[in-house]
Amino acid sequence: MRVLVVDDDPGMTQLVAELLLEWGCESVTAGSVDQALAILTGRGIDLVLSDLHMPRRNGFDLLRSVRETWPAMPVVLFSSFPAPETKKQAMDAGARGFLAKPFSGRALREALESGIGRVLPS
Repeated sequence: MRVLVVDDDPGMTQLVAELLLEWGCESVTAGSVDQALAILTGRGIDLVLSDLHMPRRNGFDLLRSVRETWPAMPVVLFSSFPAPETKKQAMDAGARGFLAKPFSGRALREALESGIGRVLPS
């Protein structure tokens, strides 16, 4: 599985990329919505995992763009400010999952598995 990890915090993208590697997944990282959309255009991505709060354009902007261009692409959003209404808004907009930061490896794995509809290899 190939996951696009989008966050303006390089430490977070690195941490998630390392977890994905442990689970046998390939990751591609982006530091902005614009960079993520450019990557999606040229690479076979199976799932997008994105922070909600980023400068200029946010995770909801990315989710809307993905829904318009790649309607079947699963998107999981995460946020350091996980208000209940934000999670509802994300799910109503088409996200397949929502995580509160900081999240555990187990929570991340469960969100990814839910997003793709299958269990990741151990």
